[in-house]
Amino acid sequence: MNDPRLASRTVLVTGGNSGIGAAAVRAFAAQGARVVLHFLDAPVVAAGIGHAVAGRTGAEAIADEVRAAGGIDADLERRVLPSIPMGRLGTPQDIADAILFLASKQASWITGQVIRVAGGHAL
Repeated sequence: MNDPRLASRTVLVTGGNSGIGAAAVRAFAAQGARVVLHFLDAPVVAAGIGHAVAGRTGAEAIADEVRAAGGIDADLERRVLPSIPMGRLGTPQDIADAILFLASKQASWITGQVIRVAGGHAL
């Protein structure tokens, strides 16, 4: 998707140093938006993505306290995967694509909806 309207916007992404937040930062930066990211994580990781995005987009990185994020338990993944019609777990990029779409001109008439980005999985 290419939405030139996003190039004139500033986007604040919380949790922008990893996972869904990092994917959203990259997606908006690729559209030319000015990205401000706020994150809670180890300073080395935060500095890495902050510098990588800032080098391409003029993004600003704002670090807060140190906190580690968890992952998906392998046993839980094994049990849930058969119930997902698309046959795979979602990725941060899957969520970022939906976020980017909802921020675009193409979604300007969508309001008050719950958009499930779950690969057909009934949560």
